[in-house]
Amino acid sequence: MRSTLLPFALTLGLVASLATSQTPATAPAATPPSPTLPAGQPTASPEAPTAPPAEKRPSAKKRTKDVKDVTGTILTDGHEVKFELYVHKAPTLCANFVHLAKRDFWNGMKWHGFTRVIRQAGLNLIGYKLPREFAPDLNFDDPAGGLLCYPKVSDKSSDAANGVRFFITIKNQERWNLDFQIFGKVTSGLEHIVALSEGATIEKITIDGDADNLLKQFDVEITQWNEWLTREGRARQLPPGTIEGTPDRRTGEVIPLRELDSKPTGPQPPAEKPTTGSPETQPK
Repeated sequence: MRSTLLPFALTLGLVASLATSQTPATAPAATPPSPTLPAGQPTASPEAPTAPPAEKRPSAKKRTKDVKDVTGTILTDGHEVKFELYVHKAPTLCANFVHLAKRDFWNGMKWHGFTRVIRQAGLNLIGYKLPREFAPDLNFDDPAGGLLCYPKVSDKSSDAANGVRFFITIKNQERWNLDFQIFGKVTSGLEHIVALSEGATIEKITIDGDADNLLKQFDVEITQWNEWLTREGRARQLPPGTIEGTPDRRTGEVIPLRELDSKPTGPQPPAEKPTTGSPETQPK
């Protein structure tokens, strides 16, 4: 019996072995092909890193928190008028006044706009605008006068200050609160301002104290102010129709440009009517 079964088992084993050897090996999973872009379409590139946003410039009052006192003197009609500037309450207004004083901008300018309440000086035109800067204790409630202020570029109560003119109050008006902007106060010599007469000029304005540190905080604004002064100065020094560097079409003379902030020479035009934005144009 065993001899009969043995050949049969061997035969089954051989058949199983042959079947296994003929079974194909399992192929590895195929990698899906990469998608191809249409012809002419650029290959996508990784996004460039986003630049950090520009750092916001601190406010004028924050920039000037370490600035010390700034004072000055107006020499006019042979008398000295002392003043102090409110550099922490109206920093931009003070920086503009100091910058123009150091340029000798005010020197030689006539006082004008004489009324019972103010004396005014500067260019009789609308200049560059200064931001509105106020403080609760900067007001016209005290009628005594002696405040240094800027007029506005228009008669609108909410409009900006005119950067090329200023006035000193003789008698304050409460209705000017939140209208005209105060940036300083006369500390001595107000009587000389009161006594001024038509035709009196500002001989010189000198600045003392921490003025250089104050101006250092406004380098951007000063560049803009200087651009306006240069542009306006060149435009106003030539007769109408005259191109810079060419002869005057009326006289044949090549007229040299005069800097805007230097003292005028030669015959001057008659006084103009007050421009808008000044206290003398406001309702009494």
